[in-house]
Amino acid sequence: MALRTQAASVLILALTTAATAQSGVPSLNLSGTCRALDRKDFSIQIDPQRCLKTENEARTKLVEDWAKYSAADRSLCTQTARMGGVESYVQLLTCLELQHDLAAGPSGRNQTANRPAAGPQMRTRPAGLPGQ
Repeated sequence: MALRTQAASVLILALTTAATAQSGVPSLNLSGTCRALDRKDFSIQIDPQRCLKTENEARTKLVEDWAKYSAADRSLCTQTARMGGVESYVQLLTCLELQHDLAAGPSGRNQTANRPAAGPQMRTRPAGLPGQ
């Protein structure tokens, strides 16, 4: 009987954790984010359908990964994503990924492999620089 109770407790805890992780993603108001801009004011045009599709894809990813982020990062990034009146799941996801990567620290991989190739080395100092 004790084993059955313990198994039931574990199952309830797992379901509760999954539900909390899913329901934990905040609801953001995308009306300001994905609205078409007035052509007189801005030269950049936004496709509202494409914007909403991208925001919904980011929200789906957040629902899947919400539990892997720390509560402090979730709180910080949610506040950041709501700043300025233009709320965005893409911004929330980006913030969380950056915080997660920052906490993980540098990986064991060779970091120089990710750097772009250096250009040719200068042989003479360009004119006009201080110290000449």
